[in-house]
Amino acid sequence: MSPYVLFDINFTGTIITALIFLISLPSWMKTRWKSQHPYKDLGLRSPRSLIFWRHIISGYLYSFYVLSLLFFSLLVTNSIAWLGGISFRLFIDTSLLFLLVGFLEELIFRGWLIGELREFFGNRWAIILQAIIFSLAHTRFDLPLISLASFWLGLFLLGLVLGFMRILDGGSLLSCIGFHGGLVANWFFLTSGLIKISSNSPSWIIGSAGMEGNPIGGLLAIVSLGFFLYFQLTAVAMARRPVSGARSASSNGEMP
Repeated sequence: MSPYVLFDINFTGTIITALIFLISLPSWMKTRWKSQHPYKDLGLRSPRSLIFWRHIISGYLYSFYVLSLLFFSLLVTNSIAWLGGISFRLFIDTSLLFLLVGFLEELIFRGWLIGELREFFGNRWAIILQAIIFSLAHTRFDLPLISLASFWLGLFLLGLVLGFMRILDGGSLLSCIGFHGGLVANWFFLTSGLIKISSNSPSWIIGSAGMEGNPIGGLLAIVSLGFFLYFQLTAVAMARRPVSGARSASSNGEMP
């Protein structure tokens, strides 16, 4: 499942494409970026390290906070019905979704793409441009223009939040994977087994396109991501001041 379209993935084709990308990426980076440590330069770490799990879990917890806000907003507006339909297949699908979206999309957009854009435009514009490309890459042609515009805005803000999350983690991609994967996988888990959302749910929660759209384009998500981004920019500004004593980002995540 993509977080922005109906759950209709050709898993075989997706996995084959992913494997080709993962196999060819190190050679590309050694040739293009002159990288001696491709996966480290992409922001990945060994699962055997403590920092791997610390960043993955922290990103996942951020997604839990965001989804909790969305869930309780639906709850207090009487917009959900309890289903409680949990199955082993649902857990498998949710796990695959976390890996396919959380890992692969972050590796592409916040890993490889930011590195490519940085070569031409520098760090600051690389963060902005990857967020624009990220939003446009998930364009929904079945949405009305107003709904599509809010959808793009929500995705753009999410792309910025993920980009700055990598900066604040010193170049690590792991929190981004936990956050992005957690948002998509847990929302799928909720709406595919536990709850059913009413078609009359407030548009400020689920977006102006209703159940045909996605809550990332709703006012609640946009405002929440806006606040998140504000605090991230404040933290980045503080980290750039030597007097603050804050930990500076690595060369892969540092803003100029």
